[in-house]
Amino acid sequence: MSPLSNKAMLRLRETLDFPELGPRYDVRELVGRGGMGSVFRVFDDVLAREVAVKVLSIEAESSVAAGMLTAEARALAALDHAGIVAVHDAGTLDDGRPYYVMRFVRGARLGVWARTATLRDLLRAFTQVCDAVASAHARGVIHRDLTPSNIMVGEYGEVVVLDWGLAVRASEPGGRVPAGTPGFQAPEQVVGEPSAIDARTDVFGLGAVLVALLAGQSVPVPRPVRAITARATAMDPAARYQSVVALADDVRRWMDAEPVSAYREPVFERIGRLYQRHQVVVLLLVAYVGVRLLMFWLQRR
Repeated sequence: MSPLSNKAMLRLRETLDFPELGPRYDVRELVGRGGMGSVFRVFDDVLAREVAVKVLSIEAESSVAAGMLTAEARALAALDHAGIVAVHDAGTLDDGRPYYVMRFVRGARLGVWARTATLRDLLRAFTQVCDAVASAHARGVIHRDLTPSNIMVGEYGEVVVLDWGLAVRASEPGGRVPAGTPGFQAPEQVVGEPSAIDARTDVFGLGAVLVALLAGQSVPVPRPVRAITARATAMDPAARYQSVVALADDVRRWMDAEPVSAYREPVFERIGRLYQRHQVVVLLLVAYVGVRLLMFWLQRR
C-alpha cells in the first residue's frame, strides 16, 4: 500500500476538522487555520445569518489547548468593543473539542487592504486598531499577537482585531511564553520573560504592524511618523510609549498637524506644520495685506 500524498493528508485533516455543530449551524467552508484552531464560515439557521465558528484543531487536541480556546472565548466575550470580534455562543462538540461562535467579518486583511490605501487612510485605520487594543487593556487583557493578518478591515471601513488565542490577563502575564509571531514579538516575548509582559508589549506589536504597513507605501514616510514607529518599537519597554492610548494620540497629532511627542522638529518644519494647520487663515491674511498694499499704491499715484 502506497503512503498518502501530502494533498491527500491535507484533505483528510480538513475532513476530520470539520465540526458537527447540530441542526442549527450549517458548516459552509474552512476560512482559516492557526496553530490551535480552525475557523469555518457557518450559516445560522435560527437567525438566518452567516457567522464564524472557531474549533480546536484535531492535531492540537489536548486538555491544555482546549483550555486555551475556552479562555479565548471568555476573554472575547468580556471585551465589548466594536473593533473586537463579538462572541455569540460557545460549547463542546460531541468529539470533545471546544468551539465558539462569533461574528463573521467580511473584508480584507489589514496588510492586503493597506497596499492601496493612502497614508492618511492607513493611519486612520491604525488608530482604530489602537482604540480596540486600548479597550482590551482597560479590561486587563493583553493581545500578544498583533499582526496585519490578525486584523480585518470590513466592507464599510470598520477595523476588527481578531485571533485572541494568546491573550493573557495583565494581572497574570505568565504562562505561554515565548509567544507571538516572529517579526512582531516584543523582545520580552522573544526571551520569554513572563514578568515583563504588559501593555507595552502590545505597543511594540502595534509599532511593528505600523512599520510593516508603511513599507508598502509608494510615498516617502514623513520623519515624525518614522519617529513614532521608532519609539513604539524600542527594545527597552521603558523607552516605548507607556500605553496604546499615548501611541494613538501621537499618530492623531501628526494627522492634525500638531507637534508629535516622539519627534523634535526643526524650525523650518515647525513653520511648515503651522502653515498646514492654519493655511486658510494665513492665506486670508496674505490676501488682506496684498489688498491693503494695492490700495496704498493706488492712493500714492
